[in-house]
Amino acid sequence: MNKLITIIHLNKTIILFLLLVVASNCYSNQYPIIIPHHAGGGEYPENTLYAIKRDIDDGFSYINITLELSKDKIPILFYGFDLAKTTNGNGNPENFTVAELKKLDAGYNFKKLGLVGYPFRDKGITIPTFSEVLEIIPDNTILIVDIKTNKYKSLIDSLCKTLTAIQLKQIIFYSTNADIIKYLKEKIPNAKVFQNRDTTRLMLLNAYTHHKLQKNFLISRDIQWIAFENERNMQVCESFTLGKGCNNVSFKNLWNKKLLDDIKKINNNINAVMIAVNTPKEYIYAQDIGMFGVYTDHPRLLKSSTVTKT
Repeated sequence: MNKLITIIHLNKTIILFLLLVVASNCYSNQYPIIIPHHAGGGEYPENTLYAIKRDIDDGFSYINITLELSKDKIPILFYGFDLAKTTNGNGNPENFTVAELKKLDAGYNFKKLGLVGYPFRDKGITIPTFSEVLEIIPDNTILIVDIKTNKYKSLIDSLCKTLTAIQLKQIIFYSTNADIIKYLKEKIPNAKVFQNRDTTRLMLLNAYTHHKLQKNFLISRDIQWIAFENERNMQVCESFTLGKGCNNVSFKNLWNKKLLDDIKKINNNINAVMIAVNTPKEYIYAQDIGMFGVYTDHPRLLKSSTVTKT
C-alpha cells in the first residue's frame, strides 16, 4: 500500500515537472502581443473611433493612440500638425476647437492597399476626443497613449482633472520627449510610463557595440515598459578640435534574444516592445527572440501570420 502511494506521488511529481516544462516552452515561444499603432492606421483611418472599435471587436487587448490638444484645450486624437494628412481640412489641428474639428472627415484621405479610391470618405468618421475613446474601452483593454504636443503641460493638467483611478490603470503613457514623461510623473506619480526613449536608445546602442547589457539602464524597479525599433537610421557624430564629422548609419537587429534574456535577468518586470513591425517576417523574428509585444500599422496582417506560421 505504501509502495503504491509512493508511486502515485512520484507520478504526480513527474507530471507536474512535464507540465512546467511545456508551460515554459510555450511562454518562451508565445506570440508577441500585437499592438495596433495609431489604432491600426494601415488598415483603417488612424486614431479614430471607427478603427478603435474594430480593434476591440477583433480582440486586440492593447491599442496605441496619439494625443494632441485642441484650441479649447481638450485632448484629441491626431498624429502630426497638418489636418490635410488624414482629413479634408488644412492647418494645425491644435489651432481649431473641437466643434470645428468635428466638421471634418477623418476618413477622407485614407487609402487601403488593394482597394480603389477612398473607401472611408463620407462615412461619418470624425476626429475623436480622448473622453469619447474612454467611453468605449472595455475593462480588459489597455491604451498606450503617445503624447505628441508641445502644449503637453495643458494636456496633462487636463488629464489630471478628468482621469479616474480606474481609467488610469488601463493606460500606459509613452512619449519621445523626456520632458513630457517627467512632467506627467510629477502630476500623476502613479501613472504607468515607458522608459525614456533616449535611455532606451542608449541602452540598445551600448549593447549593440559592446555585446553586453549594462545593468544601470534597468536598475529602477519602476521601469516595466521599454520600446524601440529593431531597425533605425541614426546619425553618428565625432567631435574634432576644428569641428565635427557626421555619418548616417543604419542599425539592424538592435533587439536580439541574448539582449532580452539579459534584460529579464536584471529586471524580470520588463515588457519589451518592438516598434514598426509591419510584415509577418518581422513579426516572426520578434516572436523568435522573445519580444513581449510589437507596434504595427497592420495588426490583422500580423494576426493572420500566427495562424499560417508552421
